[in-house]
Amino acid sequence: ALEAFIECPYKWFFERAMNPVRFGPDPEAMAKGNLIHEVLAALYASHPGQLPDTDTIDRWIDEMGSLVEDLAGECDLGSDSAQHRIQRQQVNTELARFLRRESTRSQTRFIPTEFEQKFGFDGDESKPALELGGWRLRGIIDRIDSDPDRNGVVLDYKSGASSYRTMAEIKREGKVQLLLYLKALEEHWGLTPAAGLYIPIFAAKKAARGLVAEDHAPGLKDMGLVSRDFTPDLEEEIERGVARAGEAAEKILRGEIAHDPSECLNHFEHAGVPDWTPDPGFEANS
Repeated sequence: ALEAFIECPYKWFFERAMNPVRFGPDPEAMAKGNLIHEVLAALYASHPGQLPDTDTIDRWIDEMGSLVEDLAGECDLGSDSAQHRIQRQQVNTELARFLRRESTRSQTRFIPTEFEQKFGFDGDESKPALELGGWRLRGIIDRIDSDPDRNGVVLDYKSGASSYRTMAEIKREGKVQLLLYLKALEEHWGLTPAAGLYIPIFAAKKAARGLVAEDHAPGLKDMGLVSRDFTPDLEEEIERGVARAGEAAEKILRGEIAHDPSECLNHFEHAGVPDWTPDPGFEANS
């Protein structure tokens, strides 16, 4: 929601505050993404502290296939229709490719420890909201990997290409999700942030992208990092992201949605903005 506001306050207002009712089921791409997240969380939770390797990868893929069938109904992809069968097969194919990449990681220092971790939600399984100076943050972290020295990595699975970003794009576009989750990693899990990474499931051969603390890069090299995502001061990047999110949160709390369309590059492409062409007789000063 914060990223939507930073991109365009009007977009946030239309999609999040007005919250228009969707007609029909969720888009299949969304359902597919939900299924991918549910399957990976269940699969890794059944193998705590482990990654697949060359000896176990076939067993992991078999387990994954069973989970796809078991969980598809919860994600509205469980029918016997041709479209749902195709979607489930795509999930199987993409996750098998991803798991095979995971199985080739060598000299692994960071191992999976937490999955689908909530903070700021009701319920015993959720940690408290993150208090950030006058406003509170909630969220769900897909996966946390940690090393023996209490350093941590936030992993955010991406089943589509639209929100897969490099460090340069994160800065340019005001993306704050990874940075806020790294702040939560410090506050709620007591881990020192080593990296925040988008993990592409849609094309598993692509590198993980995001932000990586330069001094932790050697311990993460088996994830296929790109040196352009290294930063000498990850803590400074986190604080900058928290500050930017805080500015957006304050405007939301004040109900301030006025903005300069020249700063919202996609403003007029949003579905909630009607097409408008000035009448030939329109005078700007009238």
